Amino acid sequence: MNKKEYWDKHLGESWTEILKPLLKTPEFNTILDTLAVNYIFNSHYPEDVNSVFKAFKLCPWDSLQIVIIGTEPGPYTGTGPLAFSDTSVLYTNHSAALIRQCVADYKKELYLDFDTSFEHWASQGILMLNRSLTCIQNESSSHKDLWKKFFGAVLYVIEKYKPGTVFLLWGKEAGKYSKLLSVNHHVFSCEHPMKAHVNKTKWKCNNFAQVDKLFEYYGRDKINW
Repeated sequence: MNKKEYWDKHLGESWTEILKPLLKTPEFNTILDTLAVNYIFNSHYPEDVNSVFKAFKLCPWDSLQIVIIGTEPGPYTGTGPLAFSDTSVLYTNHSAALIRQCVADYKKELYLDFDTSFEHWASQGILMLNRSLTCIQNESSSHKDLWKKFFGAVLYVIEKYKPGTVFLLWGKEAGKYSKLLSVNHHVFSCEHPMKAHVNKTKWKCNNFAQVDKLFEYYGRDKINW
């Protein structure tokens, strides 16, 4: 399989095309080489190395409407490949559980079938983007530097070529990008779900209502949260 076929398979054709300048650099090949070695000798989140770029595959560039920025996969932030996602049966990830409850309160439904993998959101053009796509288990921020350039490149192409994109920035770290993105995009902020968990309070986020009002104003199809 040549490189283009590899990226078409894992990122999707539209992301491969828009990120082509980055994917062709020797520095990015170093990321892949590092992951190949690390996944052999360490346990990682996400567990399957082939799912690392799943957030992009499920949300093609052409369909992109909303970006939700997370930190990295992990037991508190979501062990799945999509930001905040929880694919376990027992809902061990507090962030995903609080997001589900917040949406349920907003929609005034029990929402027992809420998809905490967030693949349903991704299919509607929501990119669940972690700043680090991988992390060694029990070693927080272990791959922060590894993914820094990739994350920056993704933000750059969205900022430059997708004006009007909605960004949901949850927590202080994500909020640092507000000034950069607010010129040509719609930016909504809220505290991080984990802060509510630590404080043992409900996570009250009005971003879902804000997005719905924005989409209604522009005549766009509402998101099925």
